[in-house]
Amino acid sequence: MRAADFQPNAPGTLLELDDRGGVAFEPAPLPPKLLLDTELARLIGATERVLGRLDGRGHGLTNPDILIQPFLRREALASSRIEGTTAVIEDVLRFEAGEQQGQNADDVQEVINYINALTYGLNRPPERPLSLGFINELHRLLLNDVRGEERHPGRPRQIQVIIGTPGSTVATARFVPPPPTMVQGLLEQLLEWIGTDDGLPELVRLALMHYQFETIHPYEDGNGRLGRLLITLMLREWNIMEYPLLYLSEYFERHKPAYLKHLLAVSQGGEWLEWIKFFLQAMQFQAEDALQASTSLIDYRESLRRHYQQQRMPAHLMNVLDQLFEGPVVSVPRLAERLGIRNEQVQRALDRLLADDVITELTGQRRNRLFAAPAILAVLRRRPERE
Repeated sequence: MRAADFQPNAPGTLLELDDRGGVAFEPAPLPPKLLLDTELARLIGATERVLGRLDGRGHGLTNPDILIQPFLRREALASSRIEGTTAVIEDVLRFEAGEQQGQNADDVQEVINYINALTYGLNRPPERPLSLGFINELHRLLLNDVRGEERHPGRPRQIQVIIGTPGSTVATARFVPPPPTMVQGLLEQLLEWIGTDDGLPELVRLALMHYQFETIHPYEDGNGRLGRLLITLMLREWNIMEYPLLYLSEYFERHKPAYLKHLLAVSQGGEWLEWIKFFLQAMQFQAEDALQASTSLIDYRESLRRHYQQQRMPAHLMNVLDQLFEGPVVSVPRLAERLGIRNEQVQRALDRLLADDVITELTGQRRNRLFAAPAILAVLRRRPERE
């Protein structure tokens, strides 16, 4: 990283690391001085409206988990793919249904860890503050028994790290975060700002928070996943959305070069407005996509429920249907355990759904069978057609 690439208005301080000109960047405390232009004000308003419509989908359901659970898995998959995993939605769902994983078991476990950490974060008791200790717990859950577990999960880094291609040095790295002696203080400063009201719109604060966390780069590994996870948590913490239905990592994955470019441009030249606009465009685009996906899922669910209600099917078949929307790959034992009914009742319900082509059998076995709902999986696999 070259000091010459940083302009006088860079929002932070360059610190010498060695006598050969190596430098690291220490970000200034939030918030920066911002002059919100008309374009940004309109973008904030449009994003707030679409997020409100999306959150309304959760409010309108007696069982919001039929959207929360599949959307949470989309977010976990996309966030993990940014870090190089190759797992797909079927891999994760088959694992959760009880299938033993093969060659990509490590990748699946990374996604499962993200789901577990995000669920843990969303269930944080209101009386428990968003503290450094809590952030450390989330980090520990993310790296439990996967790549990076040897790099001190749950402990702010105590070594200097660099960000760049393999083999990069301090001099050639794309970015060099602040020295380890500053990390805990910078994190505590960030958390204090999160808990205060500086008068800025919450969506703008969300973009600022994500930049600051990634720039501090507080852990040896897992910073990207944790930083993206915190976006979901803060959407609820700041009362922007009650239901976690926004899978923002998909946009960052598809636009990774632009995402990294905008983050770096803030550090090098204070290009805050460009970063904030990119961040809000990501939110707006993904919220519109989530609205389309949720409409497809809700309409399909209602058509199935009407069909089986007209035929006076037992209540446990309706409950099995809802379980398929929460996780569209299932097994008899897992369903029986979740619903508190006998295996035989679950099997009869699945046999009826098989006969009606609502589900298919995946394994071709007589025992340890898995069943999938193809129409639901198709919605979860769908990629946006427009950009």
